[in-house]
Amino acid sequence: MRTVNISKKGTSFCPAEEIGRQARLVFQRLADRNFFRGLPHAAFVDEIVDFYCTTNMLHPFREGNGRAQRAFLTQLIRAAGYDINWAEVDTDLLMFATMQSANGVADLLKKILSDAIRLRKTYSFPELSLSKSPSHRSAHEIVLPQAVTSIKTGI
Repeated sequence: MRTVNISKKGTSFCPAEEIGRQARLVFQRLADRNFFRGLPHAAFVDEIVDFYCTTNMLHPFREGNGRAQRAFLTQLIRAAGYDINWAEVDTDLLMFATMQSANGVADLLKKILSDAIRLRKTYSFPELSLSKSPSHRSAHEIVLPQAVTSIKTGI
């Protein structure tokens, strides 16, 4: 964690001596909210936007905060049953939206994240379940060709 106070493009981030305490509060709230699991899309996006803004203001590192934040958010979003592909997000627009949100205006950030976050596709492969006595089957006897066909056909 950083030990000096920093600012960027007119935004002052959390004072270095407060990062630990503030981070505990932020992540405790995340745990208390069950990591935003089970929320409908609009409510989920609202929570993610708030969390994004809050963690951005922590800025716990001297470098790499954005990359670390996106990596963490990707895992958080996926664990809640949604998905995001940051490569589809315009980085300049995201930077502008992030700067706006640091000044209390999160509308653009909400629009960007709402468009980028989607319900994660899940696939079910009941044909992959093992027989009642799995000890009599080896891994290569599981019906993998059917699974590949299912993936290709989108079933």
